[in-house]
Amino acid sequence: ADVFERWIVAGSALHEDSGLSAERARELTIGMLAALEGAFVLARALRTTEPLAIAGELVANAVQAALDES
Repeated sequence: ADVFERWIVAGSALHEDSGLSAERARELTIGMLAALEGAFVLARALRTTEPLAIAGELVANAVQAALDES
């Protein structure tokens, strides 16, 4: 839990520095971590990098959309 919380704090700070509100930055960071951690599990189980590519693209799009809105 401590490691994840440090990642969330660090990611949130980066997003806040880009102009997002603290609440939106935290939500976005948690969503990114959840998507990527889930993608890691799926990639190992399915023995393919496809979940990582898809999650990465979705996360990148979500970050861009959030920045465009701010």
